[in-house]
Amino acid sequence: MGENTGNVDNATMPALEPFVAEIVSSYVRNNHVTPAELAIVINTVYQSLAALGRPPAPTPSVPISRSATRKHVVCLDCGWRGQTLNRHLQARHGLTENEYRARWTLPSTHRLTATAYSEKRSAWGKQLSLGRSNEAADEVRADTAQQATEPLSDLGPENRARAAD
Repeated sequence: MGENTGNVDNATMPALEPFVAEIVSSYVRNNHVTPAELAIVINTVYQSLAALGRPPAPTPSVPISRSATRKHVVCLDCGWRGQTLNRHLQARHGLTENEYRARWTLPSTHRLTATAYSEKRSAWGKQLSLGRSNEAADEVRADTAQQATEPLSDLGPENRARAAD
């Protein structure tokens, strides 16, 4: 059945057809219905019967607009708060990011990681020269290696062997 179109789903139509016919015929016997209204009555009765078998639409634990803040993100399924939802969704709900977004009709731009956490991870990566070109990363590593070996020159010959281990 189409979500917004109100079209009838042909796969479940045969199962509901006798019930729809009985309800509509009973209604028409007791009420004056024009031919134009008859189609609306049939569709309305069918939509109502088809909705009986479906679970109710899920309601989020928090408003979607408040589910992603600077310091944390909130799971719309259970209300869990954390810095990132990826692991929580898989472990607790068995969902991937795309399945979660589809369940709640979230856009692909909806954040599943807190902004502050992303910025902190970005700073760590830059500090470790991750994501740089090889030349720039090699220069940083060379500087770091040189700084690490400088204190060894201050040690006496007997302590250098112990410090190197």
